[in-house]
Amino acid sequence: MPASLMRVAALGLLPLVAACAGSSTGASAAAAPVDSAAVSATTNDSVPSAADSAAARLARHVGFRQAIGDAARLGIVTGYAEVRPGRVVLTMGPGFTSASTVEYHLKRIYSAYGDYLNHALAPVLELHANGAVIGDYTWEGLALSGKAGQGT
Repeated sequence: MPASLMRVAALGLLPLVAACAGSSTGASAAAAPVDSAAVSATTNDSVPSAADSAAARLARHVGFRQAIGDAARLGIVTGYAEVRPGRVVLTMGPGFTSASTVEYHLKRIYSAYGDYLNHALAPVLELHANGAVIGDYTWEGLALSGKAGQGT
């Protein structure tokens, strides 16, 4: 077989090899269905595009995907991105001011993110609404700044 045909055949098999390699590294995470709300929540205009691969890795973590998906379904969170290891920016939605279980869901997201980090770093969830930082969630709990709970 000519060398040019061998290159074409090898390039054609490359996606298959990559897919097989990706599925063997984390069979339980890869086998789980992807929550479309959690994946679509990763697209956030205020987040740098360099965080895309980190968001994809984070979305594959089953516990985080479930926690963020539940919060997204309630409208508490509309987007998220890991801006650096240990810090996730959450874009808060209308459910943030109306849902009675906001702190419960933030604690679930916080715990799942800590698990994702293998508890090597103390996580911080930075809360954003209307393009501004309105507070954070740390091991000490929820801390809102100024008028965060009023009209956001």
